[in-house]
Amino acid sequence: MKKNICILLVLFQLLSMTACSETAETTETDTSEVSAVQETEAEAETEPEETERMPDLPAKDFEGDNFVFLTRSMTGDWLAANIMDIYAEEENGEGLNDAVFQRNMYMADTYNLVIEEIKSDDCNSAIRTSVAAQDKAFDVSYVAVETAIANAGVGNFLNYYNLEHINFSQPWWDSNAAESLEIAGKLYVAVNDIMLANNNATSAVLFNKQMIEDYGFMENPYDLVRDYEWSIDKITEMSTSVSNDTDGNGIYDEHDTYGFMAYRDASLSLFHSSGGRIAAKDAEGNLTITLMQETTYDALIASLTLMAEKSTFNLHKVLEASHPNDLYSVSENMFRSNQGLFYWILIHDIQKFRDMEADFGVLPVPSADPQMYGYGCNVNQYHGCLMSVLTTANPAQAGYVLEAMSAKSRYTVQEEYYNICLDRKYSRDEDSSEMLDIIFDNRVYDVGAYYTFGNFSWDIIYMTMTDNTDIASIYKKSEKVANKTLERLVKNYSELD
Repeated sequence: MKKNICILLVLFQLLSMTACSETAETTETDTSEVSAVQETEAEAETEPEETERMPDLPAKDFEGDNFVFLTRSMTGDWLAANIMDIYAEEENGEGLNDAVFQRNMYMADTYNLVIEEIKSDDCNSAIRTSVAAQDKAFDVSYVAVETAIANAGVGNFLNYYNLEHINFSQPWWDSNAAESLEIAGKLYVAVNDIMLANNNATSAVLFNKQMIEDYGFMENPYDLVRDYEWSIDKITEMSTSVSNDTDGNGIYDEHDTYGFMAYRDASLSLFHSSGGRIAAKDAEGNLTITLMQETTYDALIASLTLMAEKSTFNLHKVLEASHPNDLYSVSENMFRSNQGLFYWILIHDIQKFRDMEADFGVLPVPSADPQMYGYGCNVNQYHGCLMSVLTTANPAQAGYVLEAMSAKSRYTVQEEYYNICLDRKYSRDEDSSEMLDIIFDNRVYDVGAYYTFGNFSWDIIYMTMTDNTDIASIYKKSEKVANKTLERLVKNYSELD
């Protein structure tokens, strides 16, 4: 009963989410780091379930004080982008709602602290107005990537590294985000287990099990992932053997069959999974543009080549003119109708196929060289969020509360979302559950994409609309602007605090 109620809640909160057609993220990956990622993935198969643990914090009584989160408010078609993990008014029998309520009651009972949420449809203005007025209206902002980064750059947030009690080595903090988004030795934006938004905004690939059987594929996609053979070459090979002008009219459109279906955003996602990054730190820790480094360049070419294949259905390229208002639903119906072997998605899309007749599975994004880079699944820069502490907050309280609340969320809110709502329902099998572990453990946050250096992330996405692979020309056009933007950013961050 609890499982079914949870599914209804998540469906209600996610149902209207349509996939935004823009994405972004990442840099050249150190081989030793990738090896560590691969070891982590292998260990995940045999490690026992994690037992609940809490941070080593001194006892605190906050005397009934309020701790206020500012979160984005979305309506209409974007209702599902609302934040659903901060506040619940009461228990109502719905699993996720009750997990949030119980987590907040734990904070009240243990620390005498009241968790509050204020939603805004203009978080950028709300943050700047509050900081300028010093009115202490909010303690923490939990907002879209673009909004968070804009406010970090003008000094509206506190440096996480100066906050007492924060421990990024703990599992309730996303260390990938912290490492990638640190600039000039400072960190103003972070990701932790309070947040479900970034789970939903993480990239992945679905595959149609019925089509695997019908087309006589002998290779199990799950085993390809486990054996580090789930490559761009492999998905191209399998896709080519499936692609077919089904209606025989000589035109490939929504009436035909494809091996790989994707938004144009997939170009950046494949690039990231293949070890590519728009910007990254060099061996000395200096942030640098990496787009034209050899391995990064090769990753991008592999990505753009797959997107230009005849067997690839780029829904934006094919449907924007003929179905401008319903291109996502058209492509989703194609996948339901067994017209696509693989479908690149964001995790929040999984629930859309819960009633699909053919079984499907969930995979990480393929890599140009999985033996070298593993599988990096980026967090979409338009759907993802970042969490920051406002300069008007009490630093000592903020660090303490975020550490305690993130830890408790790992075993309440995250568990309800991940173990019940995804693993046991939408993903349909235990193999997909294992794949979700790999996906979430290897999320990518490309600082170059998040800060839009040179607008390269946009260029990579829109190159797929014309099957363009000439990244050298794109880079030459914006190289100077990108490097100057990066230099100004590092200088600005160095002078903050």
